[in-house]
Amino acid sequence: MEHHHNHDHGTLSASKYLGVTFLNGFNALVEVAGGMMSGSLSLLSDAAHNLGDTVSIALSYFAWKIAGKEKDVHRTYGYKRAEIIAAFVNASALVGISLFLVFEAIQRFRSPERIDSGLMIGVAVFGLVANFVSMMLLEKGKVRCFACDTAA
Repeated sequence: MEHHHNHDHGTLSASKYLGVTFLNGFNALVEVAGGMMSGSLSLLSDAAHNLGDTVSIALSYFAWKIAGKEKDVHRTYGYKRAEIIAAFVNASALVGISLFLVFEAIQRFRSPERIDSGLMIGVAVFGLVANFVSMMLLEKGKVRCFACDTAA
């Protein structure tokens, strides 16, 4: 027996996603500054991760908007390729960031630096709070639909 239902699952507004994206970007900038000032590769790594997420979200949004354009005389297949190009750019950036972090880690093993642990922990706590606020913003307004989770 097939079960159909028609109801609103709750949607997250674009402004909420934009707010979370800006919060994530700000968190990344704070972590870059904190990582450089404290000498913490962990903070720089997390900053790279957050900055990568922020750029990825923005890039994906613009690629999605471009991909929605209708085909024309010059682009008979439309603009769907924009999403593939955005994914390639994102993956390339992640590989580049990873290589940089591996290189830095090797340098740190060769000649360790003193880390300002107080500053590092303070910035890390800020990052934790920012991630928690982002999670709460994204979860607020979502509606769990148990009927959708069951097999038809």
